[in-house]
Amino acid sequence: MPTATNLGHLGLVCQDVEKMRDFYSRFMGMTVTDKDSEWGFCSLSGNPDQEHHELALAKLRPKTE
Repeated sequence: MPTATNLGHLGLVCQDVEKMRDFYSRFMGMTVTDKDSEWGFCSLSGNPDQEHHELALAKLRPKTE
């Protein structure tokens, strides 16, 4: 299984945080280190013992006028 490591810090805004979280945790082998379903946010790490978060996923918010 592929594993993502040493990303540094990367943030992605996405429409479906749960689907992206599933991809990065199951397929890329990253560990979810924090999540807030109400705000549509989660952080992941390929090496949680040394780095709390390397990837942050945030829900795309609708534009307000």
